[in-house]
This record gives sequence, structure tokens and C-alpha cells, in this order.
Amino acid sequence: MHLSNHALGLISVRAQEAVRPWVMAVWHSPPGQVLLYGSLSVHLRIALIVLFRRRHYHMPAWEASQILLGLTIPYLLLVHIVNTRATRILTGIDIDYTHEIANLWVDPWTRFRQIALVLLVWGHFTVGLHFWWRGEHHRGGPAR
Repeated sequence: MHLSNHALGLISVRAQEAVRPWVMAVWHSPPGQVLLYGSLSVHLRIALIVLFRRRHYHMPAWEASQILLGLTIPYLLLVHIVNTRATRILTGIDIDYTHEIANLWVDPWTRFRQIALVLLVWGHFTVGLHFWWRGEHHRGGPAR
């Protein structure tokens, strides 16, 4: 939902802003908050549990990438959440797409971080989905 709103930027910023209130209404609702922050904390906990339950750290590359991505994504998401949501809560300034796009153009680190976040989330999703479909999530992977 969130990325599809970003994709509307291919049409125009006006299109993004027209849909943004609906998307924000979902994320700012109590169920949306539970889903958003719950999934963030669950993913971090799963990554840490998988990492600390291992008897050894010899593992296939796919599993190492899942753990690494699982630990990296929450950090990048928290930076994004703090930069947008916390700004709104603390200052009352609503960060709109015009502000975000300007920030991406002006600050190379923010641009890199957001691009990295999208790529890492996509990579984490595809690797996880691939091995979930193969059934390796039940066995914990081949190198236990």
C-alpha cells in the first residue's frame, strides 16, 4: 500500500498527495499502528532468535542474507519513521511528498538510504518467499 502510493509519483506528485490521506488514515489507525510497529518488532525478534539459537554460524548464503536483511531493515525503517512520523508528532509539521522528494534530491545520504531500504525489503521478501515456498522455513534451512 505504501509503495503503491510512492508509485503514483510516476503519474504526478498531485496524484500521490490525493491518495496520501487514505494511506495515512490506515497507518495512523490503531490497527494500522499495531500492524506497522508489530511487524517491525516481530521481524527484528525473529532475526535475533534465529541468530542466537544457532549452534554454529556456518550457514547457507540465503539464510545469512535473510538474517542480515532482517537486522538491517528495522534500522532503516526506524530512520524513515522518525524522520516522518516523529516530525509530525513533535513539531506538528506534516511531511508531504513535496518535502520528501525535495529532501531526496538535496541529501544524497537520505536518497541512498531510501533506495537501499526498498531494495533490501524487496530482496528480503523474495528470498524469504522463495525458501518458504520450498518448505525450508519448517526445517530451518539445510545447514542446521
